[in-house]
Amino acid sequence: MSSLQTREGTFRGEGSGSNWKWADDAWWGRDKALHFSASFLLTTNGQYVLVNKLDAGEHAALPASAGGALAIGIAKEVYDARRVNGSGFSLRDLAWNAAGIAAAALLVAL
Repeated sequence: MSSLQTREGTFRGEGSGSNWKWADDAWWGRDKALHFSASFLLTTNGQYVLVNKLDAGEHAALPASAGGALAIGIAKEVYDARRVNGSGFSLRDLAWNAAGIAAAALLVAL
């Protein structure tokens, strides 16, 4: 049996039960700027390392650097959702992460 509560409660998958906290946060704020800038910097720094240190092509490196930044953002939200005093899993934080990654990808594409 699978169940999911939308704000704060229990997320249960097949055969697993764990407390899962959903964030009740705003779209704007200092936290959102941090998510945007961290994802932007992770993507651009990953791009730099892949292209200039590991000799990857500009276009080949972009999916890896963007994917790495996205994976870190998702891991951070899972950590927030599972932590006892965590802020909860925020889809809005992930949206700002995606915006930062997109801005970095646009910069790389120029």
